[in-house]
Amino acid sequence: MSIVEQGNPLLTAYKSKLAQVVIENVLQIGANGSLFTLNSGLKSPFYYDFRPELLNPRTTELIGKIIWEEIKQDNVDSVGGLATGAINIAIETARASLGSPKPTRAFYTLKEPNERGSFVEGNLRYGDNVLIVDDTTTTGKSMFETIEKIKGYDCTVVKAMCILDREQGAAEAFQKLGIPYVPILQHSDFAELIED
Repeated sequence: MSIVEQGNPLLTAYKSKLAQVVIENVLQIGANGSLFTLNSGLKSPFYYDFRPELLNPRTTELIGKIIWEEIKQDNVDSVGGLATGAINIAIETARASLGSPKPTRAFYTLKEPNERGSFVEGNLRYGDNVLIVDDTTTTGKSMFETIEKIKGYDCTVVKAMCILDREQGAAEAFQKLGIPYVPILQHSDFAELIED
């Protein structure tokens, strides 16, 4: 497996390090033909479980640095996505931006409204340019839920990013909406490990 970012050796190094984390701690392969049920409702013989790594400060710091490298020229005001997978991703991206002239803010959306009737927690502001994030994306369902829940803020979604794209429809769905979509890693980066 080779991950190369043209013209950005730092980003290549970060992504290679994250890919090793996926191999060692995230990728799970079903034993004896067993299937995992994904959030999208689809069944799969493999599963990318980022939950433990999203509570590992070394991993989340690395993810934040990668995303910041990808978006620092994109005029992003705030970063967020659906709880709980997106919370630490958004926080670490905002933390990685702190040394810049215009640091980003973090927010997350809820599946159910809070006691104030809002689906949004954190630092989303009216009219923000927003980056939507998630850990693993299959069809983009969680990310589209976040886009729907922030509509009342009159935000512009300037980009969507995930840690890993399972390559099962999310890219095409974002393309139809005209939203740039950038996965850090893709299932095809690890397919040879699953097929062996």
